[in-house]
Amino acid sequence: MSDKNIIISGTVIITGGTRGIGRACVLKLSELGYDIVFTWSTLKTEAIALQNEIRLRGVHCTAIELQLENDDIEEKFLEIDNLISSPIIGLVNNAAIDGGRDNFTVKNRNDWIHIFQVNVFGLMDMSREVYKRMAISCGGKGGSIVNLTSQVATFGSNKLLAYTASKGAVNSITLSLSKEIGHEKIRVNAVSPGLIDMNQDSKVLEFHKSRVEQIPLGRLGTPSDVSELVSWLISEDSAFINGVIIPVHGGR
Repeated sequence: MSDKNIIISGTVIITGGTRGIGRACVLKLSELGYDIVFTWSTLKTEAIALQNEIRLRGVHCTAIELQLENDDIEEKFLEIDNLISSPIIGLVNNAAIDGGRDNFTVKNRNDWIHIFQVNVFGLMDMSREVYKRMAISCGGKGGSIVNLTSQVATFGSNKLLAYTASKGAVNSITLSLSKEIGHEKIRVNAVSPGLIDMNQDSKVLEFHKSRVEQIPLGRLGTPSDVSELVSWLISEDSAFINGVIIPVHGGR
């Protein structure tokens, strides 16, 4: 990881930054010295508290409300432009929804559309806007996009068909976009978590714990396990890493 004594100049945007992996990424990247913009959609109180916590460290941090499925992302970035004090050099596309577990016959077209609006179209809208600001042909300094995908995209998952399909799309986007914009000094990679303990619904947690024996390392992953890798991919320490999907699954 980057030496903490190195002065970093640049802003990283993290979607869905108020809890779980997103929150861990906000904490880790701010610890490394990046300026932070993170988005929230429902947890306003938690977002303000996290923003204030980061600011107390002397790091520039802004929490901004964003509904990926409804908001005009281009307009939202004009707002972000006025809030940041350093150039955008990173994007962590973390925000996603799974739509809940159910038989595929229960999920209708609107359910699929909603999941793809957030997990795929929202991700692409965010990537498009940071491209306009990071691409060297647009006057930017280059940068790094890190997409959060999931091991379900590789191995499948029972009763999460729409979510699984959306993460498969994220994998494909990562590989193709890395080839399309690499010449602009923008790297695109993905992190693919397996079973992560995020203090979620008790039923989900119990399901995950029942699978621990399948993990050679003998435990569930943690949000910090994921954020450590994300922060490395954002940093220049990974300057020649592009177009890869890295699992964080303990060997499962």
